[in-house]
Amino acid sequence: MVNQAECNFNTDQNMRSLYRENYSCTFPDFDSKQIDLLIPLLKEILSNHEEIKPTYIKYLREFRKNNLPSISEIRCAFNHYGYKIDSTSSEKDSFYVIRAFQYHFRPSNNNGSLDTETIAILWALLEKYFPNVLDRNLKVICPID
Repeated sequence: MVNQAECNFNTDQNMRSLYRENYSCTFPDFDSKQIDLLIPLLKEILSNHEEIKPTYIKYLREFRKNNLPSISEIRCAFNHYGYKIDSTSSEKDSFYVIRAFQYHFRPSNNNGSLDTETIAILWALLEKYFPNVLDRNLKVICPID
């Protein structure tokens, strides 16, 4: 599938301090013909490979029903997945890390702000690739600071 993102960067000196507004990217919709061809293929793949599951849905429901994890737990989760955010990260640095994660895993909403869906995707990725960092209560196991 082909879908070309387009990013615009603002080089105005006055905008450098406004890190949330200094650039924006758009991700146009995929061509409907591509989507129509992809749907039956994906259904067939999913029916033949039970190990492929949209686990983020489980976390989305959990986090909507209960409270979101704490900020320190979310930071720890990002670190486990390879996106460095720690207690000394500035708001600006955290914004860029979250936005990079969203560009990769959630391009439909890449505003650099934490929301339920972004966190659910992060937890689903941890479950799939780093299952030993989640305890049986879906809490991230973090080293003591």
